[in-house]
Amino acid sequence: MMNIKSIHYSCGDDFCDSQIPGAQAFSNWDFIETLSKATGYKNVSVTIEANSGKYIIPLLERKALGIYPIAFSLPFGLYGGIDVSEAELYIELMEHIKKFLGCAIVLQNPFDPVLPRINLPSVYRVYTHVVEFGNATYEDVFKTIFNAKLRNQIRKGEKSNLTIREGNDEDIINAFYELYVLTNLRWGKRHPKYSIDFFKAFAGKPYFEIKLSMFDEKVISAIVLLKLSGQYFYWFGALNKDYGEYCPNHLLLSRTIKEAIEARAEFFNFGASGKLFDVKKFKESFGAKEIPYDIYFMGNPLTRYTLTKLIRK
Repeated sequence: MMNIKSIHYSCGDDFCDSQIPGAQAFSNWDFIETLSKATGYKNVSVTIEANSGKYIIPLLERKALGIYPIAFSLPFGLYGGIDVSEAELYIELMEHIKKFLGCAIVLQNPFDPVLPRINLPSVYRVYTHVVEFGNATYEDVFKTIFNAKLRNQIRKGEKSNLTIREGNDEDIINAFYELYVLTNLRWGKRHPKYSIDFFKAFAGKPYFEIKLSMFDEKVISAIVLLKLSGQYFYWFGALNKDYGEYCPNHLLLSRTIKEAIEARAEFFNFGASGKLFDVKKFKESFGAKEIPYDIYFMGNPLTRYTLTKLIRK
């Protein structure tokens, strides 16, 4: 049993002095605070100081049916969890955190090798899509991972006289959002899940970037990225189908993957695609592999039942 020196709600100073070089745990306090502001979910991240070291888990508090408070970990792999390799230590830390918060906890880290071994119940099984780079160069990835059709589409995009615009200010957020609304209408959604204020919360943040492709000064495709330690995360995308023949998103994503490799990122995370089969196929054309993972629960069985019903709707 570990000797707990202190347990408290995390602050920026905890993140400044806790990580050792090469640590895989997520350590960007500003991102957690900004995500809290954007979503309206309270930042309830917890820090434990023990004889064996300092442990931090980023958490945002949400409420099931507006009633039951639940602390959710961030769904970004080890960047949203505890950097611990022993299952016994992991579960002991989580039990202390749950007792401190006084509420249920949901853990959703797709790249955490320890989490599946701590015997928590699963409320849902989901997936993400990932391209791992290893020591490959972009030329290696282009020739051996991208399929032949994709390579031709990238070349077509390069020859289509498209202009690429990049940034994270409010002007580029407005340009993206207009296309994002149109894309959601094409998907049958009259109102996007995320408002423009959600995206504007990230304006000026160094880990947040929007890339636009433009034809005759008209925005025809867009991607939204999070540049986290060790990974590039493809957060959102939008496309004007009327210009799909120019392969604008193929061009944007190929250039972004090249940038990620040059920045020494370990992998490119395409995220999930839900029931959008064509989107899933598009991601897999880049060599992205489907990685299934469970969303785990610690807490009251009644709360777990309610949450399971909500997720599976």
